[in-house]
Amino acid sequence: MTGRLNGAMVKVIRADAVNPRGERNVINGDVSLLQGFDFNKNARLATTFLAPFTTAIDRPAGTFTVDIPAFVPADMIHAPEGATHFRLKAGGAAMDFGKMDYVAARSESADVPLTKPQGPLQLNLAVTPNSTNPLLLVFGIGFMQVLNGIEYRLVDRAYNAMAVVRVEGYESIMDA
Repeated sequence: MTGRLNGAMVKVIRADAVNPRGERNVINGDVSLLQGFDFNKNARLATTFLAPFTTAIDRPAGTFTVDIPAFVPADMIHAPEGATHFRLKAGGAAMDFGKMDYVAARSESADVPLTKPQGPLQLNLAVTPNSTNPLLLVFGIGFMQVLNGIEYRLVDRAYNAMAVVRVEGYESIMDA
């Protein structure tokens, strides 16, 4: 994943139309190019979690939201063999690329059985309100097996998925 993420960051830097070659940087690049980046090349979010979802970032409030309407997991999730449950996860960050610092938050659902229709879910996160830094939202799914009341996380690289699902870069601050 490190090599693929590094490649994505190089594209962000190459999008810097302000500075000459050799001096280009992330701050003047196009951080929105990170949107859609899958952290697991073996499990893309779009092919593992098929249920529709919407995302929102409220910069003034410093909040991130992932809304998932009701869905049937057996029809909308490609789970590994042996999995009995899943957990939806989200992370949000205000990235200060100039100072090489960030403020991050995370949220996750409870363990949800793969065999039971699921009502609407919402994951909420909060970082610094009115941040002037790019905001990134990631969303993913992890699987587990519950046997005799004991949870065993399945760390199968072919199924656990997470992707950057929304980015608000510096340009969204200028548009406000």
